[in-house]
Amino acid sequence: MKKFLLLLGSLALAAVLLWKVFAGASGPESAALTPLRVPSSIAEQATRLAENHKLELVNASHAVSGRPMQLVSAYPTVPVRETSITLQEEALEALKSMFDAAKAEGIEGLFLSSGYRDYDTQKQIYKEATDKSLVQPAGHSEHQTGLAADILALEVTQERMGSSKQGQWLAQNAWRFGFILRYPEGKESVTGIAYEPWHFRYIGHPHAQVCYENKLCLEEYILYLSENNGIINGGQE
Repeated sequence: MKKFLLLLGSLALAAVLLWKVFAGASGPESAALTPLRVPSSIAEQATRLAENHKLELVNASHAVSGRPMQLVSAYPTVPVRETSITLQEEALEALKSMFDAAKAEGIEGLFLSSGYRDYDTQKQIYKEATDKSLVQPAGHSEHQTGLAADILALEVTQERMGSSKQGQWLAQNAWRFGFILRYPEGKESVTGIAYEPWHFRYIGHPHAQVCYENKLCLEEYILYLSENNGIINGGQE
């Protein structure tokens, strides 16, 4: 047991050093990170990265894997912008739970604005986008995973979503349902995408809670897992 604890300590120290190198190379927005705070109840649910499709990293440097997906219609399960929107089934179930909880807590008007997009749709969106900092090219968009959800609210413009009560509730509570705010403010140099208070990504538990409590974007969290053999084994609370 003593040797095992020493090994965990060494891994944690190595992770801190790696984070500091990563943060220094990422620009002024990324501060050096402390060891992850992982409650014992979560540490017991250690999940190997390679076995969890929900943690697939998709960005400018990582293309969509193209693995088979089970897509289901979001309508009428949740309020939607249009009835053709689909998501992966597990993500949709979590989204419904989140919308139901929001309504129960006095947060009204949430709806799913965009979900899964195929290659051609994403290609057209990217071509027509005037601000490329808010969109990825086809083949590199999270929307092609069926795990990304753009969430807006009635009578709230996209630009005001972050300051609205709906946007603030989502930012503070999405982790409870397995979602993370995918492109948070202050992480632009890491994610490569501007702050998007409406874009949420389903990664499931316990990962969403760890990201939220440690203020990590998905790139940072994947790096931590990769450098620790794909297992959550940081310091426990």
